[in-house]
Amino acid sequence: MQRTRWSAIPHLAAALLVMLGLGGCGSGTKRSVMAPRSDVDVIASEYQFAAPESIDAGLITFHVTNPGSVIHQMVVYQLLPGARLDSTLAVLRANARRPDHVLKRGGVEFIAPRDTQVVTMALAPGEYVLLCGLPVVNSSATHLALGMLRPLRVVAAAGWSAAAHPDSLPLADNTLRLVEYDFAFDKPLHAGTQTVRVEDDGQQQHNWLLARVAPGTTIAQIDAFNGKGPEPWTNVGGAGVLDPGQAMLATIRLPAGWYMHSCMVADAKDHKPHFMHGMEKIAEVK
Repeated sequence: MQRTRWSAIPHLAAALLVMLGLGGCGSGTKRSVMAPRSDVDVIASEYQFAAPESIDAGLITFHVTNPGSVIHQMVVYQLLPGARLDSTLAVLRANARRPDHVLKRGGVEFIAPRDTQVVTMALAPGEYVLLCGLPVVNSSATHLALGMLRPLRVVAAAGWSAAAHPDSLPLADNTLRLVEYDFAFDKPLHAGTQTVRVEDDGQQQHNWLLARVAPGTTIAQIDAFNGKGPEPWTNVGGAGVLDPGQAMLATIRLPAGWYMHSCMVADAKDHKPHFMHGMEKIAEVK
């Protein structure tokens, strides 16, 4: 379901990064823009997405709810010029490789059962795919291989023009820059609800896995987990995989406590997950 509203975007700053002409940062040259804004409801369950077939271009806030019994994710792929939707879907269903001419725009990394996660993106007209690539517990299959993907068409509705499209996301409470191999926050996360701008400021793809851990938990204990017994963490959210130069907003609700930040993307050089290169940390949220 798409819940659309029109609103004026105040003077937003644009600097640092450009997301195909859609992204910016919270400081620098200011410019005034007007753009349609939409709220879109997505249901992620076993093993499918319930979502609109098409939505209006502009600033899109996805409200992703998981009514199921296992964790899901919602990663957004944008098809670039030269990509065909049918062949892209075929490659994804085969779970063989990353399709050609596809841009990873982020999304929700973890949605726990009976939870809702909120992310905002600036989407231009075009073809997109929503997908969940998490592994099935105690199986070699993935949610994607079981059919958890859905095409999404973004259309230029009335009032749309390239000039009117926002070249900057709304200002956020905090900024997280993903680089090799670190999580660089502008300031510490705090207890309560906050919106974090997540941007890939590195040379490789990255994601942000956010999980709660017990006080006193160490990275060594996390890395030593062998998959047997309960995990020493509780997944609470984060951001799906972003290609370099991409940005999105994640609205998160955090009780006070200790949290792990980790990146699971395979390194472009040695194919080891980035957390094995040190891209993981534990920090307190007050």
